[in-house]
Amino acid sequence: MQEEQKTSRARFDRLREIELAMQDVWAKNPEEYVHQQAPADYTSKSMEQKNSEKYMVTFPYPYMNGYLHLGHAFSMSKAEFQIRYQRQRGKNAIFPFAFHCTGMPIQAAANRLKAEIKSGKIHSEQPKIVEAPKVEEKPAAKDAPKKGKAKGDDKKGPPKVQKAPPTQYEILMQIGIKEEDIPAFQDPVHWLRFFPPKGREDLQAFGVSADWRRSFITTSINPFYDSFIRWQMETLKEKGKIIYGKKYTIFSELDNQPCADHDRSKGEGVGP
Repeated sequence: MQEEQKTSRARFDRLREIELAMQDVWAKNPEEYVHQQAPADYTSKSMEQKNSEKYMVTFPYPYMNGYLHLGHAFSMSKAEFQIRYQRQRGKNAIFPFAFHCTGMPIQAAANRLKAEIKSGKIHSEQPKIVEAPKVEEKPAAKDAPKKGKAKGDDKKGPPKVQKAPPTQYEILMQIGIKEEDIPAFQDPVHWLRFFPPKGREDLQAFGVSADWRRSFITTSINPFYDSFIRWQMETLKEKGKIIYGKKYTIFSELDNQPCADHDRSKGEGVGP
């Protein structure tokens, strides 16, 4: 049994060694393996020819209120396989990757953490024992034999334990953040600086052939993205595609602004 485990681990280590060696080759030759330069005769080609030689794939940029997880890898692998296939067919294939940081969830998480640290309530409450409801006995059939009642038997089910939800402090500990580093997450900007680089590290370790020259974060702290969104919304407004109006919405008194479905830590799908 011990010999089997040793052999299995040796195979894993050898495959990982090959994987890292190939990733090093990709890193040293990005023009060949990750992104390509336009051919010399590119400008003389028609738009139809140019489009037939291009291929672009995108991935819904993951939200950066934590590390990437297996679900991201599973979904993203489909884009990864397709872009490599198209590149091997000789197309100028591109796979940009970005990280989503806008919206209230990161700000709300930072605010919750700040309130917990200030109040000293960084850990959730002890589980509460809730008495189970009485179990109704079904009437026995007329010809069924009578059963004796065991000593201490009653009509109540086993008590249930209600666990309090984890605090934001505990959530950060659960995902592997060192306790001495947690106070820094009271600043929402720290989330933007911490998680996107970690996401990129994980994707590179996974072997993703993304074009990191085109990577960005979606927040007003990124002036290029911010100016693009402002231009987009202002252009749509000028063309009469969007207008100001009134509608009922859920409002956060704590943040003094509307609180949309994905902005809430709980209550998704709840109407005004």
